[in-house]
Amino acid sequence: MKSKKYLATMLAALSLITSVPASANYTCSGPVKGVAINGLGGVVAESIGKVQWAFLCNVETATNGISPATCKVMYATLITAQTSGRNVTLWVTDNSTVCPDLPPRWNYISGFNLLRMD
Repeated sequence: MKSKKYLATMLAALSLITSVPASANYTCSGPVKGVAINGLGGVVAESIGKVQWAFLCNVETATNGISPATCKVMYATLITAQTSGRNVTLWVTDNSTVCPDLPPRWNYISGFNLLRMD
């Protein structure tokens, strides 16, 4: 019962965070696969559409302009999308213009500012 209440709270918080699109140069969308948290608290996904092995945020320290509390909600969103087979969309504002131009694998996505489950 406690787990369902926690999930409901996380989904409510998620709807507040992701209901309004942020300004972005481009978006990346697709299915989520292989979500994990490394030993330093970095949230990484094996793939989100064409994005591969990218770090999104950190659950221990503010990183890339994202607080640990927000990162935990994003992590919950990624896990939910992965287990339910839903896609997510990343909004990114940086020097690139398309999704495949993201940084090399195992790096944080610079300018990543919003995650939405589709």
